[in-house]
Amino acid sequence: MRSAMVAVRVAVAAALPLVAAACGSGGKFPASPVHAALTEQEAAELAQARLGDRLEDSMLVTIESTNRGYLLGYVQEFDAGLKPPKGTQLVAVDHDGSVRAYDFKKNK
Repeated sequence: MRSAMVAVRVAVAAALPLVAAACGSGGKFPASPVHAALTEQEAAELAQARLGDRLEDSMLVTIESTNRGYLLGYVQEFDAGLKPPKGTQLVAVDHDGSVRAYDFKKNK
């Protein structure tokens, strides 16, 4: 009886590394390094750094979180002499650092 228990323990000890290796290799993980999620402040700083000339004289008024990053809304100060008198800009900042400004054209 005692020799049977020793044999079971030896078999379990020998099989344990094989089971652990089989369980660990099944998951697919992204390649390192994986980008971390940006904060709202970091997204706003990236947008300003990459699109500074387009966002000149604009104020950040909204930040919406998306699955890929953030949508930032900027509004220019009111100026009755401009057409339109109050411009807006929508900017997407992804967690990987890419920045896109959306341009909306009339009737398109």
